[in-house]
Amino acid sequence: SKLAAYLMVGKPILAGVSGEGRMLLQEAEAGISFKPGDAKDLAGNATALQRKTLEERCKLGENGQRYYTNTLSFERGVSSFIKVFENIVRNNR
Repeated sequence: SKLAAYLMVGKPILAGVSGEGRMLLQEAEAGISFKPGDAKDLAGNATALQRKTLEERCKLGENGQRYYTNTLSFERGVSSFIKVFENIVRNNR
């Protein structure tokens, strides 16, 4: 997904997302979400992100990159599938 790609980049995210996208961004602690299509909400949250210190913005980016690596990366997905298949083989012997 686009959001996963943004997390991987390691920059703070300002995204117009709702539902699962919003929850993912909150869980990753990687940025700020606003209501999709709401220009006033976008402007307010863009200002809020701008007012964060450089250190705070860097931390958001680092959080996103860490979340991607630990949760969403291709390697992580393959590892999860391997474990599932190993359990199936082990339980069917």
